[in-house]
Amino acid sequence: KNRHTELAEQFQSVLAKATASGIRSEAEKHEIAQSWLELAASFAKVPVKYEAELLKQRQKQEQTTLQQELG
Repeated sequence: KNRHTELAEQFQSVLAKATASGIRSEAEKHEIAQSWLELAASFAKVPVKYEAELLKQRQKQEQTTLQQELG
């Protein structure tokens, strides 16, 4: 599976929970809220990981430049 498919499935699952009819208990409300938070975290992982990789590359490049200047 690719990332898009995984996120789509997770979204559909959360949406099904959230749109189910009936009266919800506090525990069910908490579970739905937790599901939305987990979904948001799943969507945030990609850009956060991308930014972390860019930061690593910049730091590595700066170290190389500094070593060249000092060496």
